Amino acid sequence: MPRPKNGYFNAAGQPVPGTHDITGRYKEMGGLMNWAYSQGKKGVPLYQRDALDIGTAVHRMAELDLRGIPEREIERVPYETLQASVDIDKAWMAFRQFRDWRKEHEVRAIAFEESLVSEIHQYGGTLDVIALIDGARGLLDFKTSKTAGDIYLDQRLVMAAHGNLWREKHPELPLPGGYHLISLPKDGSKFGHHAFADLSPEWEMFTLQLDCWRIEKGGARKRAVKPATVVPAPKVRLETEAPKPEMPKPRRPARKPKPIAEPAVAAAPVAKAPIPQWAFARPGEQLCMVEIAPPPPVQLSMAELLRSYGHIKEAATC
Repeated sequence: MPRPKNGYFNAAGQPVPGTHDITGRYKEMGGLMNWAYSQGKKGVPLYQRDALDIGTAVHRMAELDLRGIPEREIERVPYETLQASVDIDKAWMAFRQFRDWRKEHEVRAIAFEESLVSEIHQYGGTLDVIALIDGARGLLDFKTSKTAGDIYLDQRLVMAAHGNLWREKHPELPLPGGYHLISLPKDGSKFGHHAFADLSPEWEMFTLQLDCWRIEKGGARKRAVKPATVVPAPKVRLETEAPKPEMPKPRRPARKPKPIAEPAVAAAPVAKAPIPQWAFARPGEQLCMVEIAPPPPVQLSMAELLRSYGHIKEAATC
């Protein structure tokens, strides 16, 4: 994907980094270092122009094929771009794999190599192709490689960043078809089709790398423009929604009512019982109890006893 000659600029005319500026700074370098070491042992230059030119030629041939350009113009590309016959053969082998991929899928291109800048996140990028793939709109990217299984994390990060650029620029045209990375081997082996329905984790990783890049360059971590904050509306209970049972509030124990004082009733004066005379030994002395001896028993005769009970009536006197 060609980068604009002068780079990317935001609406204010200020330069912003490109997607490959970010991912190239923080990508995993272990595999690349091993490859560079093997190149040095062979005495081969670290970066060979022919390898870059092969990728450029295959990418151009695939774009012309999607545009419906006649076959004669497509055939001219490798011969105009490459010099060595071995490189021309590798370009044709990779392009044939692209043709085989097209035979298995219905592809109709919508946009080619569109350069966009995010005013929210302040970065730029150039998308390869936006196309209808099997009836669903998606992002399409081509990569030439030694084998079809060669796919790296930074490639997924770039696709996630390009997908965000497209959504920000064309919100009315979402990408329900996801992301498609087509690996085109240069050795003639079968192509690799890597499809991703969602790249949200990769997008989050890219934004973190973008913050790191901005801090490293002495800028602020926060982006220049923030998206509008949406305040959710208060939730309204639907009429059909059953109300949730309310928990009864704990009640304090009721206080016992104070007894009502009855109105005082004037009590009648109580007459004091006469103090028996026998209770005092002598007037003026301290109260004390005096034991009184009972009277001696009276001996009655039988006649007197019967007469007291009325058994014997007395004779009337003349």
